[in-house]
Amino acid sequence: MHAQKRVPFSWCPPEALRHRRFSHASDVWAFGVTVWEIFSYGEDPWIGCRAIDVLKRLDAGDRLEKPRYCSQQIYDLISLCWNVNPDLRPKFSLLRTLLLGVEFNIAEVRDESRSASNESMLQMSAGDRIIVIESSGLLWYGQNESTRKFGNFLRSSVFVHSKSVTSYVHREPFVPSGNSRISLPIRVVIF
Repeated sequence: MHAQKRVPFSWCPPEALRHRRFSHASDVWAFGVTVWEIFSYGEDPWIGCRAIDVLKRLDAGDRLEKPRYCSQQIYDLISLCWNVNPDLRPKFSLLRTLLLGVEFNIAEVRDESRSASNESMLQMSAGDRIIVIESSGLLWYGQNESTRKFGNFLRSSVFVHSKSVTSYVHREPFVPSGNSRISLPIRVVIF
C-alpha cells in the first residue's frame, strides 16, 4: 500500500492539479508564485482555498493579485509564468534575462516630508534615498532605504537620480556540470 503524496497545490499549475503532470513549465509556474510570495512578504498564496477551489479559480482566469510592494514590471513578469498553456510559459533562461533587465528608479528626497501625519505617506528626511516602485501622477509609491518603510510620497518632493539600484549581489556564475538544460543562477537585486 502506498501513502498518498501531498502536493503543494497553491504553487501548482492547472495541469499539475488535474493530472499530477510536473515539468519545467510547472516549475516556472511555481517560480512565479514564489516571487509573488517574496513581494507579498510571505503571504500564503490562495489562503483558505482547497486544491479544487484553486483549480476552479485558475480555470476562471483568476491569478494571484499584485502585491502592494511589487512593481508593475515585476508583476507583469511573474504573470508570464502563469499562462494556462504550459508551452507558452517562458523558459528560465528568458526569465533570467528579463529579471536582469528590471530597473528601479532611485530618488533623493529634497525636503522633509510635510505629510508625515498621514499614515499612507512615507516619512522622509532630506537626503534619504527612495526606491520608486510605482511612479504615475503626482503621488508616487516607494521604499525608503534608510527606514525600509513603504509609502506614498509626492513626486515634487524628490529628485530622480537614476534608473537602477546600485547595490546588488555579484558572484561568479555557477556553471552546471553535465547538464546543459540547467540555466545559470539569477543575480538578485537587494533592497
